[in-house]
Amino acid sequence: MGAQFFFTLEYLFKAGYGWVIGLGTHLSYEPEADQVYAVAKDPTHRLELRSDVKVLRSVDGYSLVQLPRYDRFRELLLQIQNEPLQFLEVSGNRKIFFTAIGEKSCLQTADPAESLGTVELPTAMNKKRYLISTDVRDLLTLMSSALQRGCTIEHVFDY
Repeated sequence: MGAQFFFTLEYLFKAGYGWVIGLGTHLSYEPEADQVYAVAKDPTHRLELRSDVKVLRSVDGYSLVQLPRYDRFRELLLQIQNEPLQFLEVSGNRKIFFTAIGEKSCLQTADPAESLGTVELPTAMNKKRYLISTDVRDLLTLMSSALQRGCTIEHVFDY
């Protein structure tokens, strides 16, 4: 009976302590944003036609846009990869990192990108994960090229 009482008391204390830490965290940090901002060269105004893109300002074929984050960002890029547009910045960055999975290299020698390495996939021994860094302006072209070589775009890091 005594040990059970002390364990219960200990767990109540830890639960209260955890609640206080959570409260402090919510007061100190703002919630994670679910959108990202980008500058795009969009002379044909294709981004304005998309419901998942909010054009904040457009001047002389250049647009400041609000895009979804995480997997929705990757899906958007896959859908517009062949559109006549080009991103110049994403989240204030002119370089971007993405991962692709393929049986052979997802990059060609002439591609304007840097391979940061490869990782063997333990679940698919014939495939590798390719870690790729490139200029934002080359992202859509590079993604399209990787897809044509049979690679899958796994993730595009939007920060």
